[in-house]
Amino acid sequence: MPTIAERLKALRNERGFTKRQLVSYIPINYSTYANYESGFREPNSEVLQILSHYFDVSTDYLLGFSESRQKADDVAALTANEYAHIDMYRRLDSHGRDMVNTVMRKELERMDYGIDDL
Repeated sequence: MPTIAERLKALRNERGFTKRQLVSYIPINYSTYANYESGFREPNSEVLQILSHYFDVSTDYLLGFSESRQKADDVAALTANEYAHIDMYRRLDSHGRDMVNTVMRKELERMDYGIDDL
């Protein structure tokens, strides 16, 4: 499980910022943030929310509890039809799920999307 220090460093690097550049955009001083990235300190819940908002990821992702960066608010944006599809998919056995996954992959290929594009 990745640590919050590893996640913060990776997210900052994805933006191409130094630590000093990053803290100029968020209300956290440099030494405090540097301690988060080095693993000497962990942010409290208020700071987790600030970092989650800034990097546009869930707090579970920051804490290493989830590989999904998606926030709960993003998930709540599903339509009723999407929820129904998820419910039906969950009721399938492994063969049914494999079939659905195969059809989705083939349709994405037909539409010229790669699986990695999602």
